Amino acid sequence: MILTRSRPSAVRAVASTILVLGLFAASPSEARFRGGGAVYGFSDCEAHGFQASYVQPVRVRHRPVEEYGAPGYVTIFPATGGAYSIRTDERLVPRGRTWIRVRGHSVWSTLYAWPNRPRPRLRVFEQRIVFPEGETDITNAEVIVIRFRVQNFNGLAGCNADMGATLHRE
Repeated sequence: MILTRSRPSAVRAVASTILVLGLFAASPSEARFRGGGAVYGFSDCEAHGFQASYVQPVRVRHRPVEEYGAPGYVTIFPATGGAYSIRTDERLVPRGRTWIRVRGHSVWSTLYAWPNRPRPRLRVFEQRIVFPEGETDITNAEVIVIRFRVQNFNGLAGCNADMGATLHRE
């Protein structure tokens, strides 16, 4: 028996691979992290299939904003397949109640760019260096914790979701 992929799943696999490779094509000196966590705390997302009590386990890749101006990324891979990618030109540091403007993409059966209206935004609750203890420069970090809320998650107007992850340097 020969196993073949259907056209939609093959397109999704190719689009996911291109998205991920493009996002993480970086020089070896850049700080890049990966790990796991969850997307949770959904609000005003029920019409789109995300119940408030839903907790979605995820794998996460993160490239912080670099000092020379390269954008930062958080790419989220749900256990159910697909990917969400969030691009930012600002560092992920807590700023109280301030929102950061971001760009987003999703990959399911096709690549989908989140619309600019309503603009997706991010509120950072925490970016903490866990190891080495006492380190303050993320370029020297080995293990970090990040937590944030995405407004207009997955390009869905009014849908908010929280994400938390523990990541280690690649």
